[in-house]
Amino acid sequence: MPIKDISDIRRPPRVGKIRLGVKAISPKSGNEYPKAVDFFVVDPEDGITSKGAAESFRQVYGDKPREISILFPCDDPAVFFPQFLKRYGSGSGLLCKGDGEKAQMVDKESGELVEIDCNPAECEFHNSEPPSCRRDATLQFLLPEVSGLGVWVCDTSSFYSIVNLNSAIDFIKAITGGRIAMIPLTLRLRPQEVAPGGRKKTVYVLDLGHDKVTLRGILQASTQTPAAMLLPHLDESQAPDDIYARSIREGAKPAGQADPKPAGRGPIAAPASSSPQPAQAAEPEVEEQGEADETDQAIEALFKQLGFTPAKQKALVAGYPARADLLAALQQQAAAKSEAPAGKTFSKKAAPAATKGQTPPPPPPKTAPRSYF
Repeated sequence: MPIKDISDIRRPPRVGKIRLGVKAISPKSGNEYPKAVDFFVVDPEDGITSKGAAESFRQVYGDKPREISILFPCDDPAVFFPQFLKRYGSGSGLLCKGDGEKAQMVDKESGELVEIDCNPAECEFHNSEPPSCRRDATLQFLLPEVSGLGVWVCDTSSFYSIVNLNSAIDFIKAITGGRIAMIPLTLRLRPQEVAPGGRKKTVYVLDLGHDKVTLRGILQASTQTPAAMLLPHLDESQAPDDIYARSIREGAKPAGQADPKPAGRGPIAAPASSSPQPAQAAEPEVEEQGEADETDQAIEALFKQLGFTPAKQKALVAGYPARADLLAALQQQAAAKSEAPAGKTFSKKAAPAATKGQTPPPPPPKTAPRSYF
């Protein structure tokens, strides 16, 4: 039996943490202080990010990236982007967490959590200088191009970053019908001019990039499975140069070998089998080009006469690798059809049964299925 309040808890594995600043040293006092920067920071010494994850991040994005490719692991922003007002104690952890209306606070005497009203305008901790209660939003996402299975996190207390991300998330969910999970997006740091206290300055804030994202791309991604979106798009506009050697494609042959007889061509000509042949097997006979073309034309004419569907034609081609055998079988079926009593018709989905006194068409040889795409 599951354990109540334990077995139903799920916490995704965490790979690393991305920070928006560094520790700087004041030249006057010599004290350390947090300094915002205009690039994403990954610190392998923070106790959260492993050295391997930090190195993989650096290899993909360099030392000072301003944009990274991300995926959200689910559709619920309350799960991947929780936002609260929080107050921490020195060495005592989280003391209070609220949403602007209600809060859970640790009682000083009992140590239990108690519910209180949360009003930032009247909260002494929120209005202190510096405030000990402040906005805290944690963005959780996947980095598909960086090694490691789990989520990365990025914390922010910026009003502008929280508004930017919430706005972009709601906009994407609105145009996709509610989906945002596993849709490729770009998280970036961009400059924004602000005026706190009436003084203008430029800060770097979080946003979901839109310069390289198209509406068509988001809509297409929202209808695909996560696995399909992570696979590269198949470009069929060019010949697959990496499959066949260029010299073979252009008709070159190794030195000292005679020119082989041309293989049969036509709409139903089967490609050469890639399966290995026995060492002592005799070379298969190759039809001359003229004979092959005549055989193909005869087979196509019989396909039309018998009314076989394209699927049926493919099945017969796969069952009779030798076109001469296929032609013989089709001729027998055509003869049986022409000798059938008047008014009797044959289904296009099945070959006609042999009448009494007639020899049924030979069964196809037992060979492995072959692809003719």
